[in-house]
Amino acid sequence: MTRDNKNILITGAAGFIGYSLCKSLIDYNFNIIGIDNINDFYDVNLKLDRLKDLGIDKSDAIKENIILTSSIFGEKLKFLKKPSENAITQSGS
Repeated sequence: MTRDNKNILITGAAGFIGYSLCKSLIDYNFNIIGIDNINDFYDVNLKLDRLKDLGIDKSDAIKENIILTSSIFGEKLKFLKKPSENAITQSGS
């Protein structure tokens, strides 16, 4: 089975497990779409540093609903920041 053009969606891409999974699957030649809400459950700067290591610019990573392409892996890795459902509910109330 060829892995070229196989798309994998990873939620929590800026967290430890999601970040590690992104790196591993890119090495296996999968296309990765990473999603994260970059909440403050733990250090946001640590999450942004992980995204930077994946080629996602820190200043762009905090913008919501914009698909970003990795400067390191190109089309093999894209990232999207989505707000959490709780954030939508809290800001709408």
